Formats: sequence, structure tokens, C-alpha cells
Amino acid sequence: MRLETSIKNTISSIVMQFMAMVIGLILPRLYLIAFGSEVNGLVSSITQFILYFTLVEAGLASAATNALYLPLAAKDENRINRILVAAKEFYFKIGYIFSGLVIGLALLYPFFVSTESLSALNISLLVLILGFQGAFDFFTLSKYRALLTADQKYYVIANATTVANLLNFFLVFVSIKLSFGIVVVRAIAVTTYILRSLILNFYVRKHYKYIDYSLKPDNGSLNKRWDAMILQLLGLAQTAMPIVMLTIFTRDLKVVSIYSIYNMVATSVLAILIAITNGFAASFGEIIAKKEEETLKIAYRKYEFMFYFIMSWAYSCMNILYISFVRLYTVNVTDANYILPLVAFLFVVNGLAYNFKTPAGTLIGSAGLYKETKPATIIQTMIAVSLSIILIPSLGIIGVLIAQIASNLYRDIDLIIFMSKFMHKVPYMESFGRIIRCVIIFLITNVPFVIYQIKPHNLVIWAIWTIGVAVWSFLVAAIINFIFDKELFKIISINLAGVITKSRS
Repeated sequence: MRLETSIKNTISSIVMQFMAMVIGLILPRLYLIAFGSEVNGLVSSITQFILYFTLVEAGLASAATNALYLPLAAKDENRINRILVAAKEFYFKIGYIFSGLVIGLALLYPFFVSTESLSALNISLLVLILGFQGAFDFFTLSKYRALLTADQKYYVIANATTVANLLNFFLVFVSIKLSFGIVVVRAIAVTTYILRSLILNFYVRKHYKYIDYSLKPDNGSLNKRWDAMILQLLGLAQTAMPIVMLTIFTRDLKVVSIYSIYNMVATSVLAILIAITNGFAASFGEIIAKKEEETLKIAYRKYEFMFYFIMSWAYSCMNILYISFVRLYTVNVTDANYILPLVAFLFVVNGLAYNFKTPAGTLIGSAGLYKETKPATIIQTMIAVSLSIILIPSLGIIGVLIAQIASNLYRDIDLIIFMSKFMHKVPYMESFGRIIRCVIIFLITNVPFVIYQIKPHNLVIWAIWTIGVAVWSFLVAAIINFIFDKELFKIISINLAGVITKSRS
């Protein structure tokens, strides 16, 4: 039952992330053609600053989700309600603080960055519009997300988000074709997320009729939020910090635009892997809450095997296809040089380094071990920030990527050893063995394309190459995993076949 629920969550999450990936690849291209590199860089820069403001959430989502695992498993409705009331009150306070920070950024940002494409007033309006979604989520969506995630119903959030993203794309596409300005385009698009909140509100009211926000809040249940904040800070150090640093130290929106285009591809690949994580995290939380140690060990080994398999396949494909995609994507964009093979390779290396620790991080997050991992998390963030400050002035994008890779490699080693020692006694060498296997798969898959480089002349030919590369990479990954981990390969294959057969019947 747990495996079926996890796979259901995973499939819905993958569909959501795939749609978001496709839309996320198309829209920046439309922005580049319609508004130019400076505006594209401006939007990316503002978005990352606003992401930093989400730190006011202070790990509340993780703490609330973790606190709900046990009462949901025990069907303790009173405790569930009290946790949700506490979360709601915190989210309202956070919403007001976040809104104040966005307004402050709207007032100050035009003095920090200027562009001939937009007036200071329009830049301020753009900041307010881009910040609206975050504020609206704090006031409406966030408490539902914690409940549904903890109750292993992430698929509801994923499906609602997919609907909102499709509507968002349609409105943006039409608005650009009608030659609306960037401010109007983004204002129209952001309204679609109101629909997502309405869908989730309706679902929760229908399926959780016992929810009562009049009870006394259980604020003590969220006491892990401050430790969870450190992990959230780390996440932002990996996602928002590079563009913020590039904005501050280069003050060149075209450099920011170049980074954002490469990062768009990297984020799309990462989103697929996050979809797998989302599908299994709640199951781990339930197992940990019930203290089923042997079940946890078996489930984790399966999850780690599946994650590394898919990760090695995904990044092998990414490395082979990266530059050819960027070349086609930026054709006719002549105001900046986007063809940078070394930048592409470093993005792939950073993606691998970031995700080597994901299985261990998923398990530790499900167990709520934020305080125990806080020192190492702080060290990783310091490595990323300090190296970025040192390297960006001379190396630019390459410098920030080297900083990210170094910080991730440190965290990989620390987190995997910590997980093995304190969690479920799976030898850490088993995890490191799978990581080495990922590197072997990556190298073997890429060898033919070092000799022969792909240079398609249009997206149709590129898509055909993509299918071929995907099949080739999958076969290499499957053969190597079968050779080195035959027993687990067979078990997972049988499990997946059983779920697929059952879903068809």
C-alpha cells in the first residue's frame, strides 16, 4: 500500500514537474525574443531576491509536516487540528512580514539596478507582482500543503499545480502575442495561482471535515522550525544565491540572463528528481513515526537505488544534449553570448554533486533531524558564500559554479556518513558505492559523444536525438546497475511491474 501511494504521488509529481519543465523552457524563450536579455535577467534577479524573503517561513513547512506524521497515523483529530491552527497563525504572521519585505524591495530595487527597457516605476511594479504569489501562498495555501504532504496526498497538490501552470502558460502566451508589456504579462499570469488555492481549499473542506480552526494552537509541535530554517537557508544558497551574487558583484543583467538560461535547464532536471523525493518522503515519515526500523531499512535501500539510477540517467542525457539545446534555444538572440561549453559542464557536475546527498537528506528531513545536521549545513553554506565572493569578480559564472560544487561535495560526504551512523545502520560504503556507479554510468554514456558531437539544426532533429540519447543512457544505467546490484534490481523491477499491472486492472 505504501509503495502504491508513493508511486501515485511520484507519478503526479513527475507530471507536474514535467509540465513545469516544458513551460519553463518555453516561456523564457518567449521573454528573450519579446523583451530581450536585460529584461529576462531582471525578472530572474528579482525572483531570486524574493526567494530569499521566503526565509521568513523559517522552516515552518518542514516542521509542520513532520509534526503531523504521528497524529495522522494515529488518527488523532484533536492533535491534528491544534497543529494546523498553530501553523495557520504562524503563516499569517509570516505573510505580513513577507509582504513588507517585498514592498521594501520594490522601493529600493530601482536604485540598485537600472535598464533602458523599463522605467523605475515599472521595475517596482514588477517586484510587487512577482512577490504576490509568495504572499498569497502564505495566507492561503501553505497550511493545506503541510497537511496533504504529511497525509501522503501530495498528488492533490501536484495536480492542482499542474492545472494552474497550464492556465498560466496559456495566459502568458496570449498576452505576449497581443504585445502586452512584461509588467502586464506577469500580472495576468500570477492570478492563475489563486485557482490553485481554491482547488486545494475545496479538497480539504470536502475530505477533512473534522478540521476545526477554533481550537487552541499547539505551538510546541512546531519547535523544530528554527532548526529546519537552516536547511531551508541551504536550499536557497543553492538556488537563489548564485543569481543574487552575480547581480551584486557583476551588476550585469546580461550575465544574469546567461546564468538563468543554463540554470533553467538544470532546474528542470532537478525538478524531476524532486518529484521522486516528494513521492517517498511522506512514506518515510510515517514509517519513522511508527518506529518500523526494518521496514525503513528496506524502503530506503529501494529508494536510494531508484533515485541514483534515475539521477545517473538524467544527468548523462543532460550533459550530452546541453549545449546543442542552448544553441537552438538562443538562436537569433544576439545581445549576449550564450554558447559556453565549460559553464554547461560545470552545471552538470554541480547537479550531480547536489543530488548525491538527496536520498540521505530525504530520510533525515522525514525524521526531523534538523538540529543534529545544523553545524554541517552552516559549514556548507559558508563554503558556498565565501568561495562565491572570492571567485565571482574574476571568474563570473564559472566562479559561482565552482563554489557550489565544492560546498556540495563537502555536504555529500558529511550527510551520507551521518545518515548511516544515526538512522538505519545501512553501511555508508553502500551509498558511496552507488555514487561511484553513477559516475561510471555518466562516463560510459558520454564517451561516444566526446568523439561525435551533436549539432542539430532544428528542434525536431534535436528531439529525435534526445530520444536516442535517452534510450542509450537508460540501457547503460540498467546494464551497470544489473551487474553490480542484481538482487535489488530484480526486486524493484517486480515491484514496479506489480504496481503497473494493478493500476491497469
